[in-house]
Amino acid sequence: MSDLPKTPDHIDNHSIPDSRAISFHCPATRTVEVSIGEKVLIASDFFIKSSTQDADSASDRDCLDRFISALNRWDGPGVVIIAGNLLDFLTRSVDSKTIPDSPLFQAFASLCSRTNIQIFVLPGFRDSRLAYDTAAAEQLRQIFPFELALEIDLQIETIDGFEKVRVTAGREFDPVTSATDPYSPVETPWAQHLLADFWPRYQSNKKSKWLHGVERLRDPIVSVRFVISRMTYQKAARFAPWILLPLLLSFLVKIPIVISLPIVNRLKHHAVSLGSQLAYIGAATLIDSAVLLIAILILLRVSYARFITEESENIKTFDINVSARLGAANAIENGYTGLIVGHFLTPELSRVGEGFFACTGSVSQIYVEAPAALGLPAIFRPKKQATWIEIDAGASLHARLLSNTSFAKADSLVEQLLVIKRKDKAVRSGQLASYPDGNDYREDQLPVVKQVRSRRIASAAIFIVGALNLASALTPPIRSRLHFIEEFFPITISRTAGALVAMASIGLMFLAGGVRRGQRQAWIFALALSIGAASLNLIKGGDFEEALALLILALYLVSKRNSFKAPSDRPSLRRGIRALVLGAAAIIIFSTSIIYGYAALIKHNHSISYWGTFIAVGERMAGFSTHFLPGTVNQFAAPALALSGLGLATIALFLAFRPVVDRSKGLSVRFGARSERERARAIVAKYSKGTLDYFALRDDKRYFFAHSCLVAYANYGSVALVSPDPVGPDTTKEQAWKEFLTFANAKGWIVGVLGADEAWLDSYQATGMHSVYVGDEAIVAVKEFRLEGKKNKGLRQAVGRIRKYGYTVEFHDPSRLDPHLKAALMSVMGQSRKGEAERGFSMTLGRVFDPSDKHLLLTVCKDREGTVVGFCQWVPAPGITGFSLDLMRRDLGAHPNGLMDFMIVSTIEYLANHAYENLSLNFATMRAVLSGEMDSMTQRVEKWFLKRMGDSMQIESLWRFNSKFDPHWHPRYVIYDNAEHAPAILLAIARAEALWELPIIGRFLNPADSPLHP
Repeated sequence: MSDLPKTPDHIDNHSIPDSRAISFHCPATRTVEVSIGEKVLIASDFFIKSSTQDADSASDRDCLDRFISALNRWDGPGVVIIAGNLLDFLTRSVDSKTIPDSPLFQAFASLCSRTNIQIFVLPGFRDSRLAYDTAAAEQLRQIFPFELALEIDLQIETIDGFEKVRVTAGREFDPVTSATDPYSPVETPWAQHLLADFWPRYQSNKKSKWLHGVERLRDPIVSVRFVISRMTYQKAARFAPWILLPLLLSFLVKIPIVISLPIVNRLKHHAVSLGSQLAYIGAATLIDSAVLLIAILILLRVSYARFITEESENIKTFDINVSARLGAANAIENGYTGLIVGHFLTPELSRVGEGFFACTGSVSQIYVEAPAALGLPAIFRPKKQATWIEIDAGASLHARLLSNTSFAKADSLVEQLLVIKRKDKAVRSGQLASYPDGNDYREDQLPVVKQVRSRRIASAAIFIVGALNLASALTPPIRSRLHFIEEFFPITISRTAGALVAMASIGLMFLAGGVRRGQRQAWIFALALSIGAASLNLIKGGDFEEALALLILALYLVSKRNSFKAPSDRPSLRRGIRALVLGAAAIIIFSTSIIYGYAALIKHNHSISYWGTFIAVGERMAGFSTHFLPGTVNQFAAPALALSGLGLATIALFLAFRPVVDRSKGLSVRFGARSERERARAIVAKYSKGTLDYFALRDDKRYFFAHSCLVAYANYGSVALVSPDPVGPDTTKEQAWKEFLTFANAKGWIVGVLGADEAWLDSYQATGMHSVYVGDEAIVAVKEFRLEGKKNKGLRQAVGRIRKYGYTVEFHDPSRLDPHLKAALMSVMGQSRKGEAERGFSMTLGRVFDPSDKHLLLTVCKDREGTVVGFCQWVPAPGITGFSLDLMRRDLGAHPNGLMDFMIVSTIEYLANHAYENLSLNFATMRAVLSGEMDSMTQRVEKWFLKRMGDSMQIESLWRFNSKFDPHWHPRYVIYDNAEHAPAILLAIARAEALWELPIIGRFLNPADSPLHP
C-alpha cells in the first residue's frame, strides 16, 4: 500500500513542525469570556471540499444555505466556534495545496466586518491538518479571520458569576479517530485509513457509484451494513426479475397437471371452477416462493452473519454519543456546567447530573439507517442536516439546540419504495431542546423499548394465530375444498396434516412465552412452525385463510428478527431433550409390553404383533391412529397415551425455552470475585445517597457495573429484581441503568425494581417502565424530634416507664463486638426469630455483626441486671446524614410496654448529639391510602382491603407505630416493565421478602418481633 500515509520510519524528521510553534499557532486550550448579552454559536462537520463536482455537493450547499441564513440574521456581539471538520482533507477530490472556497467563508467574513464577532476553529478528525500546517491555516485566514485551538473553555458571565462550558471537536471520544498526539502529521487513526485509503479504491470509477455516501455515515461503524444494503438494493436488485422466472415456470408446469385431473375434466366448461383450480395452483406457487425466499435468506445469513456478528460484538451502535456524554459527566464533576462536542453527527442536548451535554450534529448531508419493508436489510437514507448549538449569556446560562433539517430521497427507486418513512422528530425546524428550563433531545432510542414492543406483538400474534389454527384443526374442513384436495392426496394424508396442524398450533401457543422473552431459539421454532403449518393447512382441507395468517405471522417474525436474540438456558435445554427422549422411550416400551401382554395373553387376540403394538403406541402418543389396536384396548389406551405425550412435550418445551437461570450458590459465587465485592462496597461508600443503598450489599444480590455505578439485583426465575435504585455518580447513573436493561433484555429477563425512590420515576418511565405506589418510608429529623407536648404523651410515658425500671442503652460498632456481648445478642436474635431465617430483601441487610460491614450502628438495650434484652442494627445512609433501620430484635421475656419505643428514642437522641440529621424507620405499606390522603373510589376499595388484612399482616399497625415519631413520609414504588409481567414480578417480590410479607417491603411482619409487642 504505497499510498498510505507515511509512518515515522519513512518521514524526514526535519519536516516535523516545532512543537513550540505549534502551541502558539494552535494552543491546546483557549479561554474565552462571554459577557452578559452576548451569544455563542457552535456548529461543526461542514466537510467543505473543493469546487470539483461531487455527487453530494448540491445537498451540502443546501445545508450550508440553511445555516448561512441563520448567520445573516445575527447582528452580534458574540462568538462563533467551529467544533471540528470545517474542511475535509481526507477525500481525494480535494487539492492538498489549496483551501477550497465556500459561501460559508464569505458569510463569516461578512459577519466579522459588520459586527463584533470572534471566530474560533477547532481542528477535527478530517481537518486535523490545521493543527500543525501553518501554511494551510494562513491560507484560510486570508478569507476570514479566526483563531485556532484544540478546545475552548467558555467563561459565561451570569448574575451569579461565571459558568464554565467546554467546547471540543469530539474526536478524542471516538476510539477509531482519537489521536495520542493531535499535532502529529504522521499519526493515522484507523478511520483515516478507511476514509482516505480503503473506500477511495472502490470509488475510483462510475461503476462504484453504489458506494456513494459511505464516508458520510452518521455511525461509520455500520459500514458493513451499509455495503450489504447497497449490494442488496443497487446491485442485486437488478437481477430481481430473474428470480420470478423459476416461479413463473413453476406456475406453468402445474397447469397441465391440474387440468388433467378427473374433477377438472368434469368441470372444464365452467370458467368459475377453472379459476378456482388456478387459484390452488397459485397457492402452491406461493409456497414455492416461500421456500425460495427461505433459501435466499439462509444464503444471505451464511454469507454475512459472521461480519454482522463481529460488528455487533465490538461496538454499541444504539447510542452513538455515549462516550462523549460520559466525558461530559467527568467534566461536570470537575466543575464545568456543560460539554459541547462535534464529530458524532447526532445532535443532542440533554441534562447530565447538574449540567448538560450537547452535540452539534452537522451542517451537511449525512446518511442514516432506516428500516425497510418486509423485513429486508436496512436502507440508508440521505438526510440534509443543519443543526447547531446557541448559548445566551444573561441572568443565567441558556443553551439551545436549533435545527433546519429534512430527509432527501433515497438514492435508488427500489430504496424509495421500500423505506419505511416513520415520523422523525429530527426533521423539525426551529428549537429542538433547551437547557436549563426546556426539554432534552436525543435521537437514539434505547433499543430495549423497541424490542419489547416487537416481542409483545409477536407473542400475542403467535398465541392468537395458534389458537385459531387449533380451532380449525378440530373442526371438519369445507366439503368442496376437501374433495379437491383428495384429487392430489389420499384422505389419510389430509387427516395426518390435520393432526400435525393441531400439534403445531399447540406448539405455537406454548412458544408465545419464549418469544415474549425474546429467545432466539423460540423465534426459530415459531418461524419454522408457522411456515410448516401454512403448508399443512392447504393439505388438510385447503384452508387458505389460516395459511395466509400464518405466512403473515412468519413475515412479521422475519421483519423483527433483531428483537429475538436472547439465549435459552442450555442446561435446561439438555434436560428437556433428555426428558423427552427417555420419557417417551420408557412410556412406549412399558405401554407396549402391557398392551401386547393384555391382548395376547388375557384376551388371546393374536391379530397384532409386538412390533405393530410398539408402532401403534408411539403413534397414539403423537396423536395418530393409523395402526390397529383392539377396540377395547384402543378405547382406553389412546387418550392416556395422547395425554402422556402431551405432558412430556409440555415438560420438554418448558425446559427448552426457560430464560437463562442463575445457578450460582454460595456467597463467593453469587458475589463473584472478591475484587467485585470490594468494588461494590467502594461504590456504595463513595456515592451512597439513598436510605436503601447500603442494602445493595446483601449476600443474595448480584452486581452489574457500568461507569462507576452499581446495579444490585437478584434472579427469581425469569425476573431480575433490582433493589435499591442504581448507586453511583449522578452524571452516569441513568446511562448505567440503560445498559443494565440492555444486559437483562439480552438474557430474556423480566426487570422489576422494588422500593424505588420517587426521584427515579422519570428515569424509569423514560426507558418504557411503569410505577405503582406501595407505601412510604418513615424518616425522622432527629434535631426536630421532641417528646414534649400532648401529641407525644403516650410515647413520653412509655419511654419514661422503661427508664424508671432501670433499662439502659449502649451504642456499639457491630463489626467490633466483645465475644460475650455478641453471644448475648445472638441469643436474643434466636429467640425472636424462633429458628427461622432472616426475612427481607430491599430493607434488610440479611446478616449481623459481620466484620466487613463498617460504620454501622448498634443500639443495645439492657435491663437493670445488665442482661441484653433487645437491640437495633442501623446501616449508614449518607444521603440523609444519618442511618437507616436494618433490623430490630427483643427477647421473649416479660418487659414493661415500650421497649422498642425506648430504643428508637434513645437512638434519635444519640444521633442528635453527634451531628447527625435523620433516622430512617419502618416502611408503612400503602400509608397514603390508609391515612385517607388518597380518596378516590379505587383507594377506598384498597383501604377496605388493607384494613381487613391488618390482623395478619400488621399493615395499619406499622403505619400507626411509625407515626408516633412524627416522621417525614418518603414514598416508595414498585417498577415493572409491562402489565403482563406484573404477576411474575409480584411473585418474585413475594419470594424475596418471604411469604405473607407481600405487599409489605421490609421488616417487623412476624408477630414475634413486632414493635407493638411488649
